[in-house]
Amino acid sequence: MTRAPARAGGGAALALAAALALPGFARERPLPPCPAPASAEEAAGRTVAFHCAARGEKAPLRGATRLLFGLRLDANRADAAALETLPGVGPARAAALVAARAAHPFCTPVDLERVSGIGPATRRALEPWLEFGENPCDEAARNATTPMESASPAHVR
Repeated sequence: MTRAPARAGGGAALALAAALALPGFARERPLPPCPAPASAEEAAGRTVAFHCAARGEKAPLRGATRLLFGLRLDANRADAAALETLPGVGPARAAALVAARAAHPFCTPVDLERVSGIGPATRRALEPWLEFGENPCDEAARNATTPMESASPAHVR
């Protein structure tokens, strides 16, 4: 054995001995605080959560954090800050998305094209990152009437 590997091995052994002999030398670091349970994001009647080791409980995933775990954002519930994390969406487009869905919820991915600056290519880029939860348009579709149903008999020829 040459001197260099022997010194490296000796140094590692010395560090290990010091760690075992000195109390507190290799102490665990405190875990960072977990998100507050009150900040739960409910999407389509379910809350997605991850285990919080610091508190021994589950803490909710919110906004853009969902994307880190491969989950989608709900296009009808995500705030502007979360929408800005999507590809091709900056502050102006995020604000436009929020305003458009306030007027009429997004029922399908194609509805995103109502927003100025979002065409078919941008919509296709956003589709893998968005979900539409329980379709908010189901109830509106059930309550809607067609032009023929709403016309009075005097106007029908």
